[in-house]
Amino acid sequence: MSIKDSFNIEKYGMFRTILEYSTCNFINSYCEQLLKMTYPNDKEYIKLLTQRILSWYDEGNLEDIRIGEYVHSKPQHAKTYNLLKTYIEELSAE
Repeated sequence: MSIKDSFNIEKYGMFRTILEYSTCNFINSYCEQLLKMTYPNDKEYIKLLTQRILSWYDEGNLEDIRIGEYVHSKPQHAKTYNLLKTYIEELSAE
């Protein structure tokens, strides 16, 4: 599946998963913006905001989610993280 198809199909699940968990206004804003974007029209913004969300996960939030007793969407966060990493790799290779 192409990045275009994958992003446009998966974005609602990914970003709603993050929005459900995050209380960070910056991250929530990035997710809301990404929900309105389409690939390839917004490629550079998608890349930039995706990198910022990955940084947020890497700053300890993914680990907090993994060990969080009250987090019910752990598999969805893992899937979101892996998809975002794949998108960054593919966008960087273009």
